[in-house]
Amino acid sequence: MNAKMEQKLQTLDDICMKYENSIPVQVVADYVGCTPAALRNSMLAQTCPFGYAWRTGARAGFCIPTIRFYNWIIGK
Repeated sequence: MNAKMEQKLQTLDDICMKYENSIPVQVVADYVGCTPAALRNSMLAQTCPFGYAWRTGARAGFCIPTIRFYNWIIGK
């Protein structure tokens, strides 16, 4: 494994240790290289494989469970 891949996996481990239950949208967006808005739209459209969203009136909530995100990244 090259140094860039090792660093990326170390960053993933650091994120998972810091956010044990769920990871903020901004953190995941930065990690995967997209905008937070794009990630939120994916969750609202139910096309995000690791996170989900819900609506309460005009507002929306977003959740990215740590274990689902980790497993999606490493391919489990």
